[in-house]
Amino acid sequence: MDTKKIYKDRLRSLNSEFAAKTKRDGFLSILRLALFALLVVIVIFLFQWNPLVAIIFIYLAISAFYFIVKNHEGIKSELKVLEALIELNKGELESIDNNFSFFSSGQRYQDDDHPFSMDLDIFGNKSLFQKLNRCSSISGENHFAHLLKDHLKEEEIVAHQIANQELEPQIDWRQKFFAIGQHTEKDPLALEKLLSWADSEDTFFTPRWIMILVPLFCISLFLYLFNFVSMEFSWLAFLPTAYLTRKNHKKISALQNILGRKTAFLKTYAALIDHVENHDFKSKKLQNLKSAFKTEKQAVSKSIKKLSFYMNQLDQRLNVFTVIFSLLFLWDLIWVNRVHYWKNNHAHKLRVWFNALGEIESFNSTSTFAFNNPDFVYPTINQENKILAKEIGHPLLSSKSRVNNDFNTTTKQHIKIVTGSNMGGKSTFLRTMGINAVLAYAGTRSCAKQLSLPYLKLFTSMRTKDDLSDNTSSFYAELKRLKIVLEAVKTEENVYFMLDEILKGTNTKDRHKGAKALILQFLKNKGAGLISTHDLELGLLADEHPEQIENLCFEVDTIKDKLIFDYKIKKGVSKSFNATQLMREMGIEV
Repeated sequence: MDTKKIYKDRLRSLNSEFAAKTKRDGFLSILRLALFALLVVIVIFLFQWNPLVAIIFIYLAISAFYFIVKNHEGIKSELKVLEALIELNKGELESIDNNFSFFSSGQRYQDDDHPFSMDLDIFGNKSLFQKLNRCSSISGENHFAHLLKDHLKEEEIVAHQIANQELEPQIDWRQKFFAIGQHTEKDPLALEKLLSWADSEDTFFTPRWIMILVPLFCISLFLYLFNFVSMEFSWLAFLPTAYLTRKNHKKISALQNILGRKTAFLKTYAALIDHVENHDFKSKKLQNLKSAFKTEKQAVSKSIKKLSFYMNQLDQRLNVFTVIFSLLFLWDLIWVNRVHYWKNNHAHKLRVWFNALGEIESFNSTSTFAFNNPDFVYPTINQENKILAKEIGHPLLSSKSRVNNDFNTTTKQHIKIVTGSNMGGKSTFLRTMGINAVLAYAGTRSCAKQLSLPYLKLFTSMRTKDDLSDNTSSFYAELKRLKIVLEAVKTEENVYFMLDEILKGTNTKDRHKGAKALILQFLKNKGAGLISTHDLELGLLADEHPEQIENLCFEVDTIKDKLIFDYKIKKGVSKSFNATQLMREMGIEV
């Protein structure tokens, strides 16, 4: 399957459809203007001839005009989705060429203290999150970030693989799902404010009898004063409605501060849920997620649209005409009451709905990644404490530059020491194993021809940095990180670590002594993992512990003073050195 051709064909088709709809949009714009002008002329003529006929005509004309406006708004909505789809397919084509910049990077989810996310490039520019992310809402991105950081439970992985396999070929549904939410700003605080309001008991309403009797009394009193006293005094009739509005002003403002201006935000969620509600899923996992949107009375999408409408009406409270309506009919309190009733009936389910939607959006991301990489494999989770990988490579590298390797190891009391020259591929190999495990535990394809691995807890120490605010040097920061890894090995089950150039911040003799002691302590606590190093003497530990330590290496050849890297892993201790040659190539005299 040529995914690049698929996206190019879709882009061509979408551009044609967009051009046709744009013409129709232009036609309807002209038609609306012309029809409005014509209606004004006809109404003026009819009023001069027969006012009753004019009124009937106005009613019919407004109905017809409303139909045209509604149709035009529908075309505009379709154009927005088509525009988003065009941009998405352009982004997919760029992604195939290893440019993921169209998609959100997830930088806000970066956590330097996380067991592995920083070292394995899970978040940030050119990260795994950015390559996979096809979430339309903030709840989707939140759930997807959680999936990559914390993994699925072991028993859930197969169900997720089945769901991803179902969605893989459904490119129309997947892409429209993504496109629906692209024109709404993703505010990280908006969702949390909404959910906090839903979970709280902070609400108020005005009894219905007050809402009916007070305006009725005020209007009756106004008519009486207007007819039998004077026009100036008649406005005093609305003091009761003004008092009620003023009395609740602070509460209404507080509610509007939480929910105000969230009409577009809520409409997007409603449209995304509607897209799910109108789709038939086959896999049990997706069916269960869709069932979260089933209610006895009405579709969840319609319910959220209602809340959006109520809030839109409440947002009009500062409009001059709405102020008049508040005096006449208690406009503000009418919509606050409706929000109150909505909260009583639905708010307790809001978090469940958004969590289910977020999980489906995560599937949209992982299934799109699987579709884009049909040569990758769905891994198997074994109970044998062994990793078996064939042609495993780094998924963030382009297929043109990626070099794959075969690798197998046990994950109990066994350490692979990886040696090699600078730029030889040691660090990339460690990250390759880690990031493919993350993909496996997210229920999607991994970058390999075959991958079988146990369910592991990953810990890394690769990038450590100093912290001036904490008066911490990079060496001390690394020691703290290594202590965390060692404690995890001692106290937790199924820990697998990847350590790159340990103790690099001290002298050679001290580094060797410390690294050797650390490795032996890992083995004593039945630890397992990969350790890369330039310290070739650490390779001698394999002679002392042949069952528990194995040496692997990456070599480099020099041809006509040029360094040639093959990035293929081999058994044994490296015999290559290239630091001086690299310095020469940089123009530094050695």
